Amino acid sequence: RLSTTYLALVVASRRRKVLNVFVKELFLRVRHCPCMVEVRFGVAQFISLLPLLYYLGDWVGAQNALSRDVLPVLLTTLYVNLLHNLDQGLAADSPANPSVHTELATCHVEVESLFGPVRPIQREVPQNFAMVALLETLARWQRRGVPVSVARLPSQPPPGQARTMSAHAWRKYTESASSAVKEYLPQLRRLCELTPNFAYALPLAEAVAEGRRPGLPGEEELPLLRFSLAECCACSLPSCGRTS
Repeated sequence: RLSTTYLALVVASRRRKVLNVFVKELFLRVRHCPCMVEVRFGVAQFISLLPLLYYLGDWVGAQNALSRDVLPVLLTTLYVNLLHNLDQGLAADSPANPSVHTELATCHVEVESLFGPVRPIQREVPQNFAMVALLETLARWQRRGVPVSVARLPSQPPPGQARTMSAHAWRKYTESASSAVKEYLPQLRRLCELTPNFAYALPLAEAVAEGRRPGLPGEEELPLLRFSLAECCACSLPSCGRTS
């Protein structure tokens, strides 16, 4: 039993490393990329990864690993970047149009059918969808015990502090994920005012910003991931007749 457990941990560790590499590549493709085609492909691939990321924090082994992993840092930084770009009008969020950019003819979300009733939102505003769904994922991780709020994000020091720092210290400067999420709460509020369907995300962001355990969004709030993904999960009990 011990050898089987050890083998499972080794396999899980290797898969997590592969996942880290893939997420890093998506992060570089989406974050401040000047090519709209590259960004759209990156967002589509990232949305396809969301079901895996959403449930990753439910496994106890993954919870322990994520506490020491780079994934909370990458995902929180990506959330902040997406929100910043959308708020500043730096990202044009609309359905892919292959008639304008023929390269986008193959740009699609592989797991689109899993999103059920929120699929129209995913198609119409994919970057907004990715950003809010990412926040919902981080909140679920924190609720499950992954300390997302204390993750250290690469950042720029305040101007007053930067003048007294060496170049090495400036490059190594970090801030907590809770501080970064808190800084962008006004931008998220503006987004929720423009798109009421995303209003459920605001309490989740506030909980992460304050280091609290987030609550679960209710079905009436139509969260992007919680209920749409749950409807696609088949029951593992042999005696259960449910197909979804």
